[in-house]
Amino acid sequence: MDKKMKLASLCLVLLTLVTVAVAATWIYSNTVVVTVSEYSLVLTVDNVNPTKNQNITLTATLKLGTVPQSGELIHFYYNDTYEVGSKTTNSSGIAVLQWNATVAGTYNFKAGYEAP
Repeated sequence: MDKKMKLASLCLVLLTLVTVAVAATWIYSNTVVVTVSEYSLVLTVDNVNPTKNQNITLTATLKLGTVPQSGELIHFYYNDTYEVGSKTTNSSGIAVLQWNATVAGTYNFKAGYEAP
């Protein structure tokens, strides 16, 4: 086989491969949406101006996305340092702590949760 014939055969093979590649049809599945949720912890208080020796109610609500998290331990703190107690969330994701204002002053409360 001479060089021209070999070149012609090679061209024919390449043309066949290109034709097969162009003729391939891709199909795709449906698209699925994945939403990665985060934990949220919201703290509320029933009375921001209690008198000395009056109880206040701290309510913390824990959710993963929009789903309440039950059976989780919530820690309650004042002035960023002092833990005043901890409570477990109920089926609605709520933990409630009563605190008595035995000393006059201003207190900043927060709730904490150790997320997995």
